[in-house]
Amino acid sequence: DDFVAIFELVKNSFDAYASRIDIFFENDAIYIIDNGKGMSKEDILNKWLFVAYSAKADDTEDDDLDLGYRKDIRLNRRAFAGNKGVGRFSCDSLGERLTLQSRCLANGKISQIEVDWSKFEENKKAEFGSVDIDYVEVEEFDLPKKLAIFSINSGTILKITKLRSENGWDRSKLIKLRPALAKLVDPFGSRSDLDVHLHAPAEETADFD
Repeated sequence: DDFVAIFELVKNSFDAYASRIDIFFENDAIYIIDNGKGMSKEDILNKWLFVAYSAKADDTEDDDLDLGYRKDIRLNRRAFAGNKGVGRFSCDSLGERLTLQSRCLANGKISQIEVDWSKFEENKKAEFGSVDIDYVEVEEFDLPKKLAIFSINSGTILKITKLRSENGWDRSKLIKLRPALAKLVDPFGSRSDLDVHLHAPAEETADFD
């Protein structure tokens, strides 16, 4: 369901050693933003998008991290939280369109892909890799204005649009999501190294923060 999809994407950010995750809801968009290690073009096209591939399983997940970053306290996280390669399916489950931007520590470039999941549904017998993905490199992250003050040296932004949820993300659903996320984060252990922030500007008039 929608909550499980959000959980899987939060767990992916945890696996990427993010110390902060922001989940931002607009009228027809969900942003999931982290300050983790980010992904290169190769990571996105050959790993993240590749069905059934898991860098966690073949021990290449952290090959591109330099020694300095490995000394970061966040690397004391001993176990991966996310399930095998399901982040891409979570994005598809939440919305028909995805814009993924990521800056990795290795080269500092911001890679961007645009995915229209409906193209994968047109011919169910087509190989996943045969569907074209629009890839570009961009100068700046595309952030909601409210979050534009944050500086992201490395990390990933998922912008999911044309949301599939029939009832949308109304106030009652957001209120349920908040404690559910708290329960998800707590089992990881001491969370002095991870903050998850939920933003819903449309609900601010109702004192939702």
